[in-house]
Formats: sequence, C-alpha cells, structure tokens
Amino acid sequence: MWLRYTDQLTLLASGKPSIVDIWEVHSEGDVLELHGSASAEHVAGFSDGDPDSYEDPVPYLNRASTAPNGHLMSRERLLAGDRLVWLSVDEQTEECTSVVFEVADYCQTVYRTWNPRFLPEGFPLFPGFTVSLPSPPAQERLQEILDSGPPRSWSVEPFDSSLSQRFGTQPQPPARWLPQLGDRRSKSRRKSGPPSPTA
Repeated sequence: MWLRYTDQLTLLASGKPSIVDIWEVHSEGDVLELHGSASAEHVAGFSDGDPDSYEDPVPYLNRASTAPNGHLMSRERLLAGDRLVWLSVDEQTEECTSVVFEVADYCQTVYRTWNPRFLPEGFPLFPGFTVSLPSPPAQERLQEILDSGPPRSWSVEPFDSSLSQRFGTQPQPPARWLPQLGDRRSKSRRKSGPPSPTA
C-alpha cells in the first residue's frame, strides 16, 4: 500500500496521509524492487505519465542481453515522506504481519513477475488490480499505521505541480540500477588505482 501526504496543511497538522494506491501480489515469485536516487530526473512513474516510464530500466540480467529479466508490470516514483506498507495475513491464525518502508529521497519502484496472470477479458493483471479486499486484521493494522504520525522527512513535489516536469528526463543505463551490468574493466582499474609514475 502506497501512502502520501498530498495536502500540506494535513501534514503540518499531523493528520493522516492519503492512500495513493493498493498493490496486490498475484503470483508466487513476484518482486517489488526499490531503488534510491538523489535526482528527480532519474526516476519515472507509470501513473504520472513521466517520460520513459513505460521503458524497462533493466530488461536483461547480463551484459550480453541474453538473460531476460522478469516482466515489467509497474514502475512508479516515490518521494521523500512517502510510505510503502507491506501486509500479509496468515489464513489460519489471521495474524497480520506488516513492514513499513519510509522514503527519505527519490525512489524508483519496479514491480516484476515471471508468471504473468490475466483477467478473463485477456488484460494483464497489474499489481494495481486488486481481486480481494483487505481482511479485517489487515485493515486494523493499516489504521494503526495511518495514525502513526507524519514522516521524518518529506518533499515539496506533492504540493507544487510545476516541479513534476523534471521527472524521467534523464533515463539511466541499466548498470545504474543493477551494478553488475557495469564494465568490469573500469571496476578493475578503480581497484588497482592509477598507474605508477615512471622515471
């Protein structure tokens, strides 16, 4: 679940954040990647219509581009002050387990699946398509999180739409998000240091 303060007065008054979106896992092995960044130009979001947002930032897992990555199902940009809430309820005990991620800077989220599911009409089942409602234990835990107070840091972007034009304008190479895709020779040079001076 994606939480954000979209109203500055609510934030200053320690009110409750808004629920931006609810994501649901549809198959085993699905992955939600979180990549931090110090630049707004490097991150992009599906729902915001940012440039490059529909491009897979890491389509392959090797430098030869022969090992395809999982299917890109969602890509969103998070801002400082946003919170991601992961909820899981045990069907037998009804015990709710939760983890809260609080974003301190720009963050690129990427949702992938290796086993895509489809709606009866043939459309892909994206994480934003929820097929089940949160159970009572999950709703109770979410309410506690909503009441937990404001974040420790926040961004001005949600309160100033003119700043949104910066996002996604400087797409990064795959090695930015998956370092092992970088040039091994440059890594070797960094480890060995500059050549020794000669007489």
